[in-house]
Amino acid sequence: MLGTLVGLAVWKMGMLETFSWDMPTGILRDVWRALHRLNSLQNIHVRWHDNSLIDPAGSPDSSRKVERPTFSGLKGLKSLSVLDVDELVYLREMALAVEKSYTTLRELRLGIAIHAGTKRWAHDDMETITPDTNDGFGEGGAIGIIVGKICDFNKRAPTTALSTSQTVTADNALTQEQLAQILQGQQQAQQTAQGDADNAASTSGASTINTAMATVATSVQPAAKTSSKSKKEGSGPSKQLKLQTLELERVPISTRVLTKAIDFSYLVNLTLLNCSNQSKLYKTLRRKFSPYPPSVLVKLNKLAVNPGSTNKPPLHIPPPSYRLRLKKIHTDMVSVSLIEFLHSTLAPNSLETLFLQEIAGDSYVSTVELVQILHEVLRRHRLSLQRLLIDSYVQHPDVPGDNPINVQSILAHKSKWCFNQETISFMTEMPRLRELAFGVEYSDWHYMITRLPEMKSLKSLYIPHVIGGEFHKLEKQSEELAKTIVDVVTLRPECGLCYVGIVNKCFELLEGEEGNEDGSGHDNAVMTDEDEDDASDDDDGTDDGNDDDGSDDGDETEDADETSDTEGSPLATSGMYPSASFDSFDEYDDDVLPKRKRVSIREREILFYDDKVAVFKARFGKL
Repeated sequence: MLGTLVGLAVWKMGMLETFSWDMPTGILRDVWRALHRLNSLQNIHVRWHDNSLIDPAGSPDSSRKVERPTFSGLKGLKSLSVLDVDELVYLREMALAVEKSYTTLRELRLGIAIHAGTKRWAHDDMETITPDTNDGFGEGGAIGIIVGKICDFNKRAPTTALSTSQTVTADNALTQEQLAQILQGQQQAQQTAQGDADNAASTSGASTINTAMATVATSVQPAAKTSSKSKKEGSGPSKQLKLQTLELERVPISTRVLTKAIDFSYLVNLTLLNCSNQSKLYKTLRRKFSPYPPSVLVKLNKLAVNPGSTNKPPLHIPPPSYRLRLKKIHTDMVSVSLIEFLHSTLAPNSLETLFLQEIAGDSYVSTVELVQILHEVLRRHRLSLQRLLIDSYVQHPDVPGDNPINVQSILAHKSKWCFNQETISFMTEMPRLRELAFGVEYSDWHYMITRLPEMKSLKSLYIPHVIGGEFHKLEKQSEELAKTIVDVVTLRPECGLCYVGIVNKCFELLEGEEGNEDGSGHDNAVMTDEDEDDASDDDDGTDDGNDDDGSDDGDETEDADETSDTEGSPLATSGMYPSASFDSFDEYDDDVLPKRKRVSIREREILFYDDKVAVFKARFGKL
């Protein structure tokens, strides 16, 4: 009944642009037919649910229970998101949709269901799965099936029979232009440095040029023939996907498939969750999109090996040319290859979102330490980072965690990437940081909250782990810690925190005004510049006495900050300020001095605001 109503509603929506579905009932054929006739449809997001329960026993064809056609009738899409896929039919349907939308597709999200991870089509297994099998799929696994219509990986070109050494030589061969530039610079340096010895050097240089040119010519010609042949077959670079967002979950990575089907120079957001073989992809991207030519890198490596050589000509290093536009990285497999890729391949201060996680109970254990992340990545992108999440123990809802009895192992995982005082202090040097998530030791909690006012751009804070403490209940601990943050925000109004998540509880900080029922109250709602300077300099808790004085006398005419400064001081009790001077202020209080009320900050427990705060949405490490 629901599917019929949805189909009728979609049939009447002639200008529908986005369709999202996340229900266990599935999508009926009538709904798909209504979607196929929409020329305005650009974004489709579907999350499938477990179909294994309704699988007929002994059925040779599991596709009988799947509505068809589904995605194959869609064209001109900009965003295609299909999560928790558990049937091969859906991947084949998506391949047709990608083929019809490869010129306009900018966002691709694919997730394999956890109960389908053992199926053959979900793996990159080109040796055991050939095009001759009944499954009809080959290299690349699930991602290879989706892009199989624009890149045919099963049909091998004759040049693939070359040996590995020949292939590497062809890939690493220099172009004529690059080789001429490098050798020309070397010859000029030799002429100025060695004087009359240039004749021998130029002769050897000329022979080197001729030999290198011959190598380049022999290596470039087969590549040109191969590229022209591949274009005829319809699998050339002209059909690469120019994606801006690529998000994969439980999809084994095939580096050859991804680099051939996707133009990574257009990619802005990259998310890889529970995807194997990530390190190989980062190494390939680092080598392919290096900001320096390969020839310069080779010479730099030689200089690093033999730094004491003085007879060599000076090396002219051109300015770096960064070709990647990545602004967001989210992964749960942090490797040294990833850290090196982020450090050397991306332009400084270009990364805006960085989510590094490690799933509890997963077989992969990262060897990267927090110091490496801090020095290699965070310092390089300090001025551009807006969202940062670093968590070494993520409780994924679909992955069983560690044995709760093994407390020491759990604490070791949680504390691996916990921020220390040095790292917390470095967070204050990020001027654009709006969302922050990290674990912390309870002994460093007080230091952390005292540094919050210096993070003036911070709006959302998430603390997944607090190691240590003497609280008996976790819920009580979260509430008490949230109150300490509320106190800091109250005393330091320049702190603009709005949402605070601690372990498994989320709080929203609300702003109100203190006062009586008749509207009269304290005169401290908006602080002047002088008051703000005084408040920032006084961290000894004198404002607490200000609250007590205002509650005893509601008709106090002096500002709350002045009252707190004069109370208890020698000037307040020496008689230098007679009462007549204060009475004179009462006559002009209503006309001259504006009425101001004291701001009251309180916390309210809410659900995690996943739609608005990115670090909240990513806390489980899943799409």
